[in-house]
Amino acid sequence: SNWDCYLCNGDVPELNVAAVVQDDTWKLQAYVGWYEASGSASGKDIIIAFRGTVNDEIRNWIIDAGINHISPWKLNRRVPRETTVAAGFYRAWSHLRPGILSAVKELDPDGDSDIYVTGHSLGGAMATLCTFDLHFEERINVKNTFTYGQTRTGNAIFADTYEAAGLSSRHWRVTHWKDPVPQYPWPTLDYHHVAREVFYNEDFTQVFFGDGSGESPDGQNSICETSGGQNIKCLNPSDHTFYLNMTTGDKACIPPAKQGAKNYLRKKNAATVIEGHLKL
Repeated sequence: SNWDCYLCNGDVPELNVAAVVQDDTWKLQAYVGWYEASGSASGKDIIIAFRGTVNDEIRNWIIDAGINHISPWKLNRRVPRETTVAAGFYRAWSHLRPGILSAVKELDPDGDSDIYVTGHSLGGAMATLCTFDLHFEERINVKNTFTYGQTRTGNAIFADTYEAAGLSSRHWRVTHWKDPVPQYPWPTLDYHHVAREVFYNEDFTQVFFGDGSGESPDGQNSICETSGGQNIKCLNPSDHTFYLNMTTGDKACIPPAKQGAKNYLRKKNAATVIEGHLKL
């Protein structure tokens, strides 16, 4: 209810919030809103935004919620039966799904709006499942998906199906240096990232675009050493809470100059580098 944060003053177009969908038990939340957009037939762009984990306790959330594989689309002939995703992530998405679908269909009954989906951390996994579900279950196409610090969400068949549907080419999966969260759950547990990765170095002076495989050897995987299939090198939680010139979590509304010299320098670099690299 408080929009006084410096990030919201002047730089962000007015978002008309249509619905705030939440689950208090699992501390899940998503916004559905819209902007005026002359380029779409309906005159509006729809935004579906998923909040990440509260207090960034993503690892505990993964353990508590469950990373066993489930097959939610067995009855859908458009999806291979071997397609699996993490049970906890799908459970999180399913808690918010009814409210989100209701809001989207009320905003756009004729399917004329462009839809954009975004999320950070666990919210990134839910954004990916939302994009997949809208496409295969509701026959609603998402124009673009943007995720930040996203976990692996499903198996390689899920990633391949996502790619074959043309969803990967419209999905920008952003990773930042030694953010540990994109390394979970581990590939040894049969998890595989969706494409396409956009990997930034620590101070945002370099960017790498993935090869389309989802597990690009030259992206974040190139600096995250593993032992027994588990990440042992990318363990910097501050990289998880700093994306695209913004700090996430409870420190997000602290002005950059007050966040310490290192963060301030990183933000200044990010502001210039991102401006050039994300004009895609």
